[in-house]
Amino acid sequence: MGELARRSPGFMEKPKADNSKSQFLQETWPRRNKDLLLQKIVEFMERQGFPPPEVREQLEKERQLLSSLFGDSNTGLKRDLLFHGTGKSKYAGEKYRGGVINEEVVPVLATVLEEGLVPHHDPWAREGEMTSISAAKNYFYSKYYADKYESKPEEMSWQFGDPKDWLYYFMFDIAKSAKFQDAMAYLKTKVKRKLQKDQVDINKLAQWTSSLRDDIGGATTFKDLIEGHSTINGNFGAVLCIESAGLPVSHPKIIGAHEVRMGQVVLPDKIKAIGVPMVHVNEAKEMLHNAQLHTSVFSLECADVYLSQFPLDQLTERF
Repeated sequence: MGELARRSPGFMEKPKADNSKSQFLQETWPRRNKDLLLQKIVEFMERQGFPPPEVREQLEKERQLLSSLFGDSNTGLKRDLLFHGTGKSKYAGEKYRGGVINEEVVPVLATVLEEGLVPHHDPWAREGEMTSISAAKNYFYSKYYADKYESKPEEMSWQFGDPKDWLYYFMFDIAKSAKFQDAMAYLKTKVKRKLQKDQVDINKLAQWTSSLRDDIGGATTFKDLIEGHSTINGNFGAVLCIESAGLPVSHPKIIGAHEVRMGQVVLPDKIKAIGVPMVHVNEAKEMLHNAQLHTSVFSLECADVYLSQFPLDQLTERF
């Protein structure tokens, strides 16, 4: 099979992001303020129901750990962690360089636990070549990216709202926070790179998603890129809780309201805890054992239940 044929179809045909993106933005705009985010969370929980007995039982086992990570109703939400959404596996290759190969699946979480988080090409960099690691201030921001790794999203037995509704809010808040001159500078850089052919002519979301999905093509809509999940069998998401003390970070001009960048390797011992779906907790513990780490593991369902006690203002706070 030729090299081009082995690459993701997402790099052979540009997704139809013109009309579908405009329609998507019009449909989701009402979700993009805090009051309506709360409404969406309530509607989701009404459909979902109360946490099942197994989640409530596991929560009691994890409560002390979750309190040490996130604080409690008396102390308020703790702010000494950064969060990074990732998952068990991805397709091989460099997603931002048009080199994803869907025939080969490589481990992500196990590699991070052995080698740390390693900087990669940053498509948001305004000038020149830059490698970095992205991290967020808020758990629910990173949990959306972890959710994209889920090949069976129904495995999550309880969630505090739909991850994509959280993303819609954060996208809107980022847009509100961006300064006009910074947005214009970014757009000028993007046009310049396209003219110099330094950047694959495809949107960043499709590039990122191509490392998790093998079904991206010319008919893929913007909405499907946002809401779709991994096509890698047995894949699942993970939220890494990173100790922020001593880590040099920078704030990107466009998305700095909720993301920071780190330019050096984040060693495994800086990962204080890992959240995964409850059905994969033992698998994550085995990865930690193999990497000879004593990092704590919690279930994402229990974290969602635990964090629901905090005000929405704290769960969506900007840097």
